[in-house]
Amino acid sequence: MVDSKAAKELAIKLRRLWDNDNYVKGIIAFAKTEKNIITISQFIDMSYRLNKEITADDISYLLEVLEDKS
Repeated sequence: MVDSKAAKELAIKLRRLWDNDNYVKGIIAFAKTEKNIITISQFIDMSYRLNKEITADDISYLLEVLEDKS
């Protein structure tokens, strides 16, 4: 798992959405890079600004796109 300030901030945001440490750690581990972690964090921030609900599927699809870009 990436251990950085961005990863810790993302973990806090993810825990607000899902009370499941294994899921949160898995998302951060699967993100792999600092850039991907920041992108996921920005996605969550934007969804709050747009008042849109985030689902686990949304995060999964985003991770797939990020993996394809790497």
